[in-house]
Amino acid sequence: MFTIRKYKPRDREQLRYIAKETAWESYKKNEGMLETVPVLYNDYFTKYESDNIFVAVDEKDIPVGYVICSTDFEQFVRMNKEEFLPQVRKLHRPAVMQFYSIASIIKKIKYSQKIHLHIDLLPQAQHQGLGTQLLDVLSDHLYKNGYKYMAVCGVSKNAGSYIFYKKYGFQIYRNHSFGRATLLVQTKEKKNG
Repeated sequence: MFTIRKYKPRDREQLRYIAKETAWESYKKNEGMLETVPVLYNDYFTKYESDNIFVAVDEKDIPVGYVICSTDFEQFVRMNKEEFLPQVRKLHRPAVMQFYSIASIIKKIKYSQKIHLHIDLLPQAQHQGLGTQLLDVLSDHLYKNGYKYMAVCGVSKNAGSYIFYKKYGFQIYRNHSFGRATLLVQTKEKKNG
């Protein structure tokens, strides 16, 4: 049995673990590259925007998945450049381009609210509705804080996550090279709760 709750600082290392466990297979082939995954995709969020993180936890209150979100694009770029990219350079220099690719994609969103999210679930927590529940909770949180939409950036159209996001209601905002797209969906107030 899994439940959804707000992120707690004690969850940080488990979220870093989940990020590595769910990383693309190509990342797992290079230890340095794999070590960059939580730096690029978790550390900024847990340190600077933890109010925008929700976790799915097991019966022992251990996270098995999460959704993280940035609502401050300028801070996201600034703090990554100042604090996290130096770490990435030491771990696996080519991975720095991942950040600039993501930032470039987000920057092209023409709305003033450049919101983007990441969602990851360990295999044992997948296909149980947790992804939808996490997005519902985040959507409600953003809606209540005045944000009009959520975005996922650079999603491969060949990935299972693309199908998941489309089923949730995300629409293509912009197509990118290499079969990737940025998807948007309007936020909404959560029903029944």
